[in-house]
This record gives sequence, C-alpha cells and structure tokens, in this order.
Amino acid sequence: MGQTTSLPSTQGDEPIELVVTGEQDGYTVPEASTATRTDTPLRDIPQSIQVVPQQVLKDQRITRINEAVRNVSGTSFTTGYGNSENGVNIRGFNTNSLRDGFTNTSVFTNATNIEQVEVLKGPASVLYGEVEPGGVVNYVKKKPLSNPYYAANFTAGSYNYYNGAIDLSGPLTTDKNLLYRLNVSYEDSNSFRDLVFNKAFFISPAFTYKISDRTTLDFAYEYQKLDSNFDRGFPNDPRSFTLPINLSLNDYNAAQVSESHQIDLTLNHQFNDHLRLRSRFNVNFEHYYSAVVNEYAFAEDGQTVLRGFYGGDSNYIYLALQTDLIAKFKTGSIER
Repeated sequence: MGQTTSLPSTQGDEPIELVVTGEQDGYTVPEASTATRTDTPLRDIPQSIQVVPQQVLKDQRITRINEAVRNVSGTSFTTGYGNSENGVNIRGFNTNSLRDGFTNTSVFTNATNIEQVEVLKGPASVLYGEVEPGGVVNYVKKKPLSNPYYAANFTAGSYNYYNGAIDLSGPLTTDKNLLYRLNVSYEDSNSFRDLVFNKAFFISPAFTYKISDRTTLDFAYEYQKLDSNFDRGFPNDPRSFTLPINLSLNDYNAAQVSESHQIDLTLNHQFNDHLRLRSRFNVNFEHYYSAVVNEYAFAEDGQTVLRGFYGGDSNYIYLALQTDLIAKFKTGSIER
C-alpha cells in the first residue's frame, strides 16, 4: 500500500512530494467477529479484544491450540486431567472457550484447522451466555478457499514425539461455486515418565456451496480421537522425592479414549446491501471411555503403593442453533 503527501517547499513555490510505502504483515488482523458477532474493524470495537493470527500460529509451531494465548496479555494456558485439557485463564478466571462462536465442549487441543484465535476480555463475554467474567476465547476455524492451496508439515521431537498434518483447499467446480477444504493430522508421543503415551487423530472436511449471488451454504465435519494413558504422578508423600522421576506407578492397561463427531451447518443470505441473515446449526456427539488406575498413598511398609480404579463409558450429545439478522444503518453521524 502507498500514501502520497505534499509538503510545502522552503526554497520555492513547488511542493515537495513525499511517498510513503509499506506492506501489511501477516501479524496484523483488521477485523474480528467475537466481540459483536459481526465482522467489525477492531478500531471500532469498544471491548478489549486481541487476535492471534494464522501467521503467529505457524511461526511458533503451535500444536496445542491453547498455547496460542501465551501471546495475549492477561491470559495463561492451563493443563490438567492427564494433560488432555485445553483450559485458558483470563484475568484470573478459568474461562470457557468457543469454536466459531459455539461452546467448545470437547477436551481436544488440536490446532490443525484453526485459522486464528480471538480473545475477548472482560464481562463482555456474557454475549455467549453463562461465561466467566474474565473473558472468552474463540477458536476461528479455517474456511474453504477459492484458489488451490496445498500444505503439509511434519514435526519430530523428544520421547518419540511425531506429528504430521496436511491442509488442502480449492474449488471443486470450474465456476468456483463449490469449494472444499481438508485438514488431517496425527500425533504419537510418549513421555519422560514410563508407561505414558498419547495418540491423537483428527480429520475435518469442509465445503462451501454458493447457491446464488446472495446465498451460500457452509458445511463442516470434524472427527477427533484421543487415546492416552492417564498419569497423576506420585502420591503426596515425602517418600516420593526418593523415587526416580521417570518411574510410573500406573498400570500400562489403564487408558482413556475420547471420540468426537461434530457437524456445522451455516446458511448466509444477503437480502440487500444493508440486511443479511445468518443461521447456524451445530451438533456434537462425544464418547468417552476410561479405565484409570490412581496411586494415592504408600502403605506403612513403605514398599507397597495403594491404588484405586475407576472407569466406565459416557456418551454426550450437544445441540446448538444460532440465527442472526445483521443490518447496516446510519443514524446521524453514526454509521454501522
């Protein structure tokens, strides 16, 4: 982009022409939808909102999406429940998270199909219902692109850590009325502690169908599976300090398996230049199985560990529907 400014000359009547040229980098995001549910420039939003764009997620090689908030002031990411949770703390409150404006019920932390992260701070988070006053985090998912796009990456690390992902997008028809996007990832890792492992698989196809010049229909499906061995560490006992840190008092057959199927449908219809209808439907099916062995104390002989077992199956279904009527209007000097 460029800007031309004329300055008065000190040596004559001819003005000096100053041309300023600059480029907008990938770290700048001009708009966000979390604060108002509309695509509004950040400069026009009175609430405190901060956006972590796609370029930052790529440059920092973020694989667990809640780690993105380390770039946001007043926030921190939390872990728990065998390092499977993706909690975020904003201004002292453990807050809820959203995925494209819907309550995020899943414990998964996959960042494969996330375009950007929007953090709305303060009590304005009540826009999304019963949410902690510290704020809310909205994970905005990637959308199908009108031009072909292909990307793949692979990461390897300590303790047999492997993570691979692909991101494909483009038109399915020559008129570009039907677009697609496919994100797939797989992670396999162990730990510095014995008997601890983590396997995660994720796939998400998405489609955009342009029904007419004024109407579009978006469909997205997500499948996630997490298979891991639960590890609570050592019992709360001074004798634990004499044990090697890699020793696990767990059982190798102890496991927790989570599966999630999520479907999103979004209909957008532009009545005219000033009025638009957006209706969105979300359904999420979750299955959770656990067979957890917890070590909670040492016996009096100091050689025996007292352990407990719990487990079982759980099934959940979450349904959500949002319908918004978005209007642009002008009242006096205020235009929106």
